[in-house]
Amino acid sequence: MKAEALMKLHRHQEAYKAIKASPNFSIPLCTQFFGSSGTAVLLIIRSLVYMAVGRFEDAVAAVEHAVGLDSRNESSLIAKRVKFVALARSNGNQLFKESRFPEAFTAYTEGLEHDPYNSILRCNRAACRFKLGQYEKAVEDCTAALNVHPSYSKARLRRANCNSKLERWDAAIQDYEVLMQEIPGDEEVRTSLLEAKMQLKKQHFGDSKETQTGNKDFRYLINAPGNGPRERRLKPHTEDTHGQIVESQGKEG
Repeated sequence: MKAEALMKLHRHQEAYKAIKASPNFSIPLCTQFFGSSGTAVLLIIRSLVYMAVGRFEDAVAAVEHAVGLDSRNESSLIAKRVKFVALARSNGNQLFKESRFPEAFTAYTEGLEHDPYNSILRCNRAACRFKLGQYEKAVEDCTAALNVHPSYSKARLRRANCNSKLERWDAAIQDYEVLMQEIPGDEEVRTSLLEAKMQLKKQHFGDSKETQTGNKDFRYLINAPGNGPRERRLKPHTEDTHGQIVESQGKEG
């Protein structure tokens, strides 16, 4: 199956697209054609793909159906793994919401021990590291998330913000410019990009007259009506009914 091969290559975003493009037959119909064992294998693959892209509840549901069809040891072990990772994510989210960042970090790390390439857990752990001032390590987690999920905008924005904290303006600008293409019209990204460009110019030329003029222009832009300063806060993602990543408030990814 194409999705299975892509998962083995850690190309999670493509694997999810392959799952979405495949026929979505009912479990009884699949069982009729492929038998219980064959259908269980398909459900396990679907479960692992769902887990990789953050659809944890769907992942648990799929693997539970798989075990119901084939309760052999391999299926049971995968089910335990999926449920453990889903629980680690849930616990981490609650701890993060309570501002218990070291404990949330530990919860996400425990989940990653069972699913080291999970982009959602990587990005969420980066959020903890950001809160703890561990910007370098946060960049590493965001990069790992983007390696398997290149269009993961939240991970890219978080990496850009971390690089800004580290005053790596070139790297921050590169990510902000990609985000301007992915989420055009986002004022937070636009403001952050302008600020990063000003800081890079200042870094190269110091407090020259040209830079001071540019700073005045920048302050005017961000304080103009409709462009007021915004707190750099990343909204965690949830999934809509179609499995698309959407933004919402209230908890981590």
